[in-house]
Amino acid sequence: MEYQRLDEERLEDVLRRLRAASAGEERVVPAPESDTAERLLLAAEQSLTEAECGTQVGLQSAPMYRQRGLKRALARLVERLYLRVAELTNRDVRRFNGAALETMTALLGFCREQQRRSDALAAELLRQKQVNAELTHRLAALEERESE
Repeated sequence: MEYQRLDEERLEDVLRRLRAASAGEERVVPAPESDTAERLLLAAEQSLTEAECGTQVGLQSAPMYRQRGLKRALARLVERLYLRVAELTNRDVRRFNGAALETMTALLGFCREQQRRSDALAAELLRQKQVNAELTHRLAALEERESE
């Protein structure tokens, strides 16, 4: 019965970290033309957050409630030996995965910045088109007056 409680506590801990990571950033309402890009960036961000939560899986030993006495001591010894071998063999992989996550997070930040710049340029272009349309309208009105 305690196994289920421990699993629920770990799940709640992971969910709490995911909520904290997603709540830490204010969401900007995307422009209609950048909706697809925004969805892709949000999906990538969510995937990276989930991957970051699982980077240290397997480093800690699980509690042993069912073994007692000599059997438990022997199980702990085997567990420590197994975890040490796993740590030695997975250290480089874990380091590489951490570096890959950092790189992808930086790339995601760069993509977000480019998306913001693109949205700002699109808004500026729209404003310039409106100004151009207004000036064209005024010029046509002036030419019409002049021709009268």
